[in-house]
Amino acid sequence: DCCDVESGVVAWDDLDVCSPPENPNFYQLAGLLAYGPHALGKGQICPRDGRPDCSLVDALHKENKSGQANWFLSWAWSYSLDVVCNALACEWDSHAAVVASEACPTGSVYLWWCFFVNNQFRMLEDGITQDTDSLLKVFAKPLQRAGKVLMCMDNFQNCTYTKRIWCICEIFSAVRRNIPVTLIIPQLELEQEMETLTEMVHACRVDASQATASVKADEEKIKTKILQELKSFEHVNETVEIG
Repeated sequence: DCCDVESGVVAWDDLDVCSPPENPNFYQLAGLLAYGPHALGKGQICPRDGRPDCSLVDALHKENKSGQANWFLSWAWSYSLDVVCNALACEWDSHAAVVASEACPTGSVYLWWCFFVNNQFRMLEDGITQDTDSLLKVFAKPLQRAGKVLMCMDNFQNCTYTKRIWCICEIFSAVRRNIPVTLIIPQLELEQEMETLTEMVHACRVDASQATASVKADEEKIKTKILQELKSFEHVNETVEIG
C-alpha cells in the first residue's frame, strides 16, 4: 500500500530498487525491506543489542505478527521473489491438504528465514564479521529448535542451491542431527519432466569444494572448518546428496 513519505513508507514504484526489475531477487529487495531508511525495523530498538534499527522479525513481533519458528527455510539470496513464493505456496497447499485430512495436528506455520530474522542493519550496513563458530551458530541453534527443514531449490537443470556453501552446510547439519528435510521447488519446475532418476541425481550433484558464498570470507571459513573436522569434502557431498 502507498502512504505518504512523512509516515516513513513510500510507494514501491517510486524506489529505484524496484524499477526495474519487476521480479527482484532478495539482494535487490534487502535495501527496501531488511535495512535502509524505509525498512520496517528502521529506528526501532533491537532487543538483541539495545541499539536502534532491528530485524524484520523483531518489528513484526511488536505487531503480534510473528511466532516461534517450526520450520527452518534453507534457500539462496539470489533467488527471485517468485521462486521462493511459488515454492512455499506449493508446500503450503500440500501441508493444508494433510491438515485437512487430519493426518497431522492443525497449527500455524512459522519459518525461520534468515532474511527476516537476522538483523541486516548489522550484517550488511555495519559489515559486522564473526568467527567461523559464531557464523555456524547463527543457523545451528534455530535449525535445532525448529526441528524441520524446508530445502528450497530453484530448479533441477541449473541448480543454484547446490552451488552455495551455506545451503550445503545447512543441509549437512540437519542430516547429522537427524532433522527431517523436505524439498520444495516452484510448480513450473515440478512440471518439467526428468527423463530418468539418474538425470535428476546428476543435476543435483554436490561439490562443496567448488561451492561459493556471497562473502568470500564466509566461504573460506566454512571450507576450512570442514577440512579441519572431516579432512575432505567427500563426506559432506555424499551426506547432502543422500539426505
